[in-house]
Amino acid sequence: EALDPLVLDTGLSAANYGFEWSLNGTVIAGATGPSLMPQQGGSYSVTVTDTGTSSATSCTSTDTAEVVESEPPVLVVELVTQAFAENHVIEATASGPGEYEYSLDGGPWQDGGTFDNVSPGQHEVTA
Repeated sequence: EALDPLVLDTGLSAANYGFEWSLNGTVIAGATGPSLMPQQGGSYSVTVTDTGTSSATSCTSTDTAEVVESEPPVLVVELVTQAFAENHVIEATASGPGEYEYSLDGGPWQDGGTFDNVSPGQHEVTA
C-alpha cells in the first residue's frame, strides 16, 4: 500500500507571508511557498515573515522539523492466543530502519503492534 508523500505545511497564506526553507542550515533554492515536500531526511526549518505589516514593524518567526528516512519494514504477525479463546490477540513486530506504527484492517494507527479483542477470521496488519 502506497503512503501519501510527506508534506511540511505552515498552514499560512502565501498572500500574507514570505517563506524561506532550509535543510540542515542551508537555504533551499526556490523553496519559498507555505509548504514543502522533503526529498531526504534531515533538519528542515522555515522562516516566516509577515508581509502584511510595514517593513518597520514586520514580524519573523522560525520553526524546525526533523525528517527521518525509513523504508518498508519486515513484518512478522502472530496469533498469541489459543484457537478457542474468548479474547483473540494478534501481535505484529516490524523490523528495519525507522520507527513504525501499526494498523489493523485499515483502522487507526497505533504505536504498538498488539491488537486485543480481534474477531475470528482473516485480518490485515499494516506497518
